[in-house]
Order: sequence, then C-alpha cells, then structure tokens
Amino acid sequence: MNNYTLDETVHTINFVEGLTKDEINDIQTDSIKTLNLTNEHKKGNLVIYKVDTLDNTKFLKNVKFELYATNVDKPYEENQLIGTYTTDENR
Repeated sequence: MNNYTLDETVHTINFVEGLTKDEINDIQTDSIKTLNLTNEHKKGNLVIYKVDTLDNTKFLKNVKFELYATNVDKPYEENQLIGTYTTDENR
C-alpha cells in the first residue's frame, strides 16, 4: 500500500440484527445502499534537468524527451508512455 494515499474518511454503517432470510429478501432495493471506498494512487515528484555536458549550471531549452513507466503499479502498464515533455531555459 506504499503507492497509495489511504482514504481515512470515517463511514458509519447501521446494521439491523435478527432479520430472517425472508425479511432480508423483502427489503426494497431502494433501501439498499452501496458504499464504494477508493484509495488515491500517489503521484511522484520527479524533476528532470537537461544541462550542458561541460557546464552543468547551464540549462538546455527545447530538449524534447519521453517518459515511460517501468516496474510500476496501476494505473500504468509496464513500458507505457506517460508523456512527452520539452525543457525550457529553467529546467
């Protein structure tokens, strides 16, 4: 679960004890509720700098590159293209 932010919302569910199978079957379907709980997939915070080989303080602009997912969990597939990006003069 390290790749997910857990939903810590408190949900209250009320149960009625002692119902027979026939009584449960007689409950109207509009009184049956569904509670869906989801956990958010954590997003990374990757920063890529493209710099000059001889002067690593000089950022190179207009360098286009693709970022692929490898060794990952959902929502990505192995070797899936995440996006195509272009550097600017600041990064």
